[in-house]
Amino acid sequence: MKIRGIRYRLSLSYLLVLLISMVFTTLLFLRFAQQYVQQRVGEQLQNQAEFVARVLSQSNSLPDNSDLPMAVTDFQLSFGGELKTRVAYTNAEGTVISGSGGLIGQQLNVPDLQSALSGSLKPWVSLEVGHSVLHATAPLKARGETLGLVDLSTPVESSVDIKDLRGLLLWALCASLGPSLLLSVLFSRSLTRPMAGMQQAARKISAGDLSARVEALDDDEIGDLGRAINSMAVDLQDRMLESTRERARMQTLLESLVDGVVALDGRGRVNFLNSAARTILGFSLPEVLKRPLVERWEDPEVAALLDECQTKRGMATIEMNRDARRLQVFAVPYDLPEALTTTIGGFPIMLVLRDVTDLRRLEEVRQTFLGSVSHELRTPLTIIKGFAVTMADSPLLDQDPLFKRSVGVIDRETDRLSRLVEDVLELSRLRSHRLELERSLMEPDPLVADALAVLDAKAKDLDVALVVALGAEGHVVMADQDRLHQIVVNLVDNALKFTPPGGQVTVRTEVRSDGWQMTVSDTGLGIPAEDVPYLFERFFRGRDRKKKGIAGSGLGLSIVKELVDLHDGRIEVESELDRGTTMRVRFPAVRPQEPGPTTT
Repeated sequence: MKIRGIRYRLSLSYLLVLLISMVFTTLLFLRFAQQYVQQRVGEQLQNQAEFVARVLSQSNSLPDNSDLPMAVTDFQLSFGGELKTRVAYTNAEGTVISGSGGLIGQQLNVPDLQSALSGSLKPWVSLEVGHSVLHATAPLKARGETLGLVDLSTPVESSVDIKDLRGLLLWALCASLGPSLLLSVLFSRSLTRPMAGMQQAARKISAGDLSARVEALDDDEIGDLGRAINSMAVDLQDRMLESTRERARMQTLLESLVDGVVALDGRGRVNFLNSAARTILGFSLPEVLKRPLVERWEDPEVAALLDECQTKRGMATIEMNRDARRLQVFAVPYDLPEALTTTIGGFPIMLVLRDVTDLRRLEEVRQTFLGSVSHELRTPLTIIKGFAVTMADSPLLDQDPLFKRSVGVIDRETDRLSRLVEDVLELSRLRSHRLELERSLMEPDPLVADALAVLDAKAKDLDVALVVALGAEGHVVMADQDRLHQIVVNLVDNALKFTPPGGQVTVRTEVRSDGWQMTVSDTGLGIPAEDVPYLFERFFRGRDRKKKGIAGSGLGLSIVKELVDLHDGRIEVESELDRGTTMRVRFPAVRPQEPGPTTT
């Protein structure tokens, strides 16, 4: 809305208000003036009428009713010229018998003839052709008898200069329009002048000039509005500056990332590509800007990843090949309000592209190296073990206690190293997907009982109570018996190892809606919260365990995790430092399918 238009509208509004007020005041004044004039003129007419009636009544020219017209005519000829109003005389029935104005013989339209004859009728107004007439009556009496009425009348407009008064007021009204218009224009200009400055400042701000300010502000509401605009401009300038700095920092951060970053809107169109993404994908931002990514990156896995991310409204990830690269692709949706996402079609998605080619190659080399080294270690370890057994049977050991103890150490450490080598080989087979599972329908509870029977002696040696509560009798799972036995032994053995003497390890099984669950709880050392995420990493051992000298290679739980994953199960950990640890293994419910070997 233009300030100019507001100024004109304000001026017109003020002028209309003044004009309406003046017209209303004039009409009201005329109304009261007319009433006042009618009242004053009526009083004068009433006095004159009473005077005429009194003069006629006191004269001796009214002997009886028959002589009334002649007597009135004589009085009319004697005194009527002195009256400046129309005079009419009626008989007792209200019929005009004499007077001026050609009313003789007509019936006088008296509102209440009896009141008029008694002298109590006040002046009244009658409507005649083209104008209103004010009447005043007085009874005409002779010798105590009411003979008729004296009626004095005059037009309302001519009773006093009402027309002149109306004209004077009209001229005054017209003369006041000019000054009123000038005052309204000046007043509206005084109001709109600050608004013009606000409009100019607002235009500059909207054009990007955040340094624009509203000047010359008064101490009123409009001034408060101008100060609010200035405050808003300052705040907006600070926010824009901070936003520009933040955008620059974010741009620098994204461009410096080793991982590729692709920003998509709710319709899958590209909004941003950092330098790493341009290198990985092989195209520049102008080629795909505001275009759907799947048109340029035509890969069903990518389209499926985006659909999965939109469907579950959470992070989705895949690992795929592109040209000679091995990529990990993460899709993360922005968290936008429901109404906005409905408008734009979906959630904006951020794609993170991680080149894991070298990592996978290094992992493959490491697995190959560990497998090769482990195989190479088997032969010398077997030889050492053989010689240790031979030496242990020698009678010379009884002659030299130091020699006997040394042979025992060699034997134990050889067994320990052999177990480590077997664990490394086992984990290498799991990671290289060369382990063959012989799955079959089986009852897990009897197998758990057999595995715990093997560990019962160890629990007694460690002075740890081993409590068993098997509650899934008759329930079956699809599993490899040997591998399930290995899972149970590793978990319970690990719990016994970290439970001090006098403690307790509890093994419980149960059937849940999602399958079979085994819970292993101990009252041991517990695991620090910062170590829990790394618990299933290879060779990971918590700092507390290292400090307390608890032996272990850090491979047992890694093997358990891999075996559980191969069975499509889950493993969860709950731990509290110095209070103990609980591990839960869940195997899924059996599906209606034929059992058979599974190679992974």
